[in-house]
Amino acid sequence: MRRAIPDIRFYNFDFELLHVENKFISSSWTLYYNDIGNLEAHFDVNSDTLPVVMDNNYLIAVQGKFYAVITGKKIGDDLTIYGRSCNWLFTKRTVAPFALQTVHDYTFVDNMVTQAYSDSKYPVNCTLSGGSAIDIERTDRCTLFELIKESLSVKNRGHKFVPDFANKKWLFSAYSGNSNSLVISLKNRNAYEVTQESDLLDECCTGWYHRTMENGGEWNANSNRIVENGEETERIYDNTPDNFGKYWSVIEAGERFDIQFEEGDYLICRDPTGKLEKSDNYDAFWTTVTKASVGEGLLRWENILTAGTETEANIELSKSKASNAIQAKTSGIYFGEDYMLGDVVSVEWQIGQIKKRSRKRICGVNIWYERENIGEEPILEDV
Repeated sequence: MRRAIPDIRFYNFDFELLHVENKFISSSWTLYYNDIGNLEAHFDVNSDTLPVVMDNNYLIAVQGKFYAVITGKKIGDDLTIYGRSCNWLFTKRTVAPFALQTVHDYTFVDNMVTQAYSDSKYPVNCTLSGGSAIDIERTDRCTLFELIKESLSVKNRGHKFVPDFANKKWLFSAYSGNSNSLVISLKNRNAYEVTQESDLLDECCTGWYHRTMENGGEWNANSNRIVENGEETERIYDNTPDNFGKYWSVIEAGERFDIQFEEGDYLICRDPTGKLEKSDNYDAFWTTVTKASVGEGLLRWENILTAGTETEANIELSKSKASNAIQAKTSGIYFGEDYMLGDVVSVEWQIGQIKKRSRKRICGVNIWYERENIGEEPILEDV
C-alpha cells in the first residue's frame, strides 16, 4: 500500500502556524535516539514557502511527527532549507562545572532542563523522575546537550525535545528502547542493499587523561587532622587508594609521613596506590584509565583523552572501540510502527560464505520523501 507523504508545516516560536506546504520537491530527515538529528528539504523557488522562510529567522518545520529548528537556507535553482532536531536548542545553553555526584539519571536530566529554561516565555514540561544511579561530574563548563547526552548514554537511554503547539509548551522526555522481536534480513524480504563494515581505527584499551586534582580542604601537618570550619576532624593515612587525585592545603607546619611540611605547602597524591607527597602546587597530572580487557605487546593500544576526571575518562574510553556497522534499507517495515529509536532488533545477513546474525540497537533512522520515492534506512549500532 502506498504511504501518504505528509505536508511540511512552518511555525514560529510563539507556536503560530505560518504556512503549510504540500508541493515540496523532497525532504530528508535523520533522527537519532540520543543525538541531534537533521533535516534537508527542497522547494520550488516559486512556492509560497520562499517568502515565509526568507522573512522569518526563527522557524520550526514539522512533517508528520518530525520536528526541526530551521538553521539555514539557500536559494539557487531551488530553495533549500536546513534544520536540526529541536534538542539542538540544548547546545545554546551551558552548565557550570560541578563535583562528582551520584544521581538518578532521569531525575538529573529533568532538573538540568528545568533549571536551564526557568526563564522561558513558554513552559518547558519535564515530568521525569527516578531512573538508574550513575556517577557524573564536569570539570569544565559544557553545553546542556553534552551533559544530557553523556548522562543518558551510561544506561543506553535516549531523549527528545518537541513542541506542543496546541498547548503552547515544550515537552522534554528521556526513555529506554525496547527489546524488539523484529528480524531485519534479506530472507524476510524487509531489507535490501545490505552492507557490513568494520574498522579498528578508534579501538584502544588504555586512555591517558590530564586529571584535575580534587581539593580535600585544609590540613594540619602537626596533628595530622583535616580542618573544617576551624575544627579538626579526621586523620589522613598514607598509601590509601582513596587519596588518589586529591590535595590538601597545609595550614600548620609539622613532620608527617617522613616529610617536613611548612605552612603554605600542599599534601598531594598523584600515585594510584595512595602514596602521599609534598608539593608547591596542585597542577593537573597525567594518569590512565584501562578497560577490563587489555591487549598485549603491539596490541596494547593507548589513546589520549580530553577528559579531566576519572568518571569522564571512563565514559570517553568506553567509546574508543572497534565498530561493526551494518546498513540496510528497509521495505515493508516502518519507523513508529514496527520499531522505535532505541529498540534492539535482530539483523541477519549473508555475503558469500559469511553468514551472521546479531542484535543491534537502532540508534537512528534516515527517512526521505520524494515525489515518486519514500524510503527509510535504520542506523544500527552494536549493543
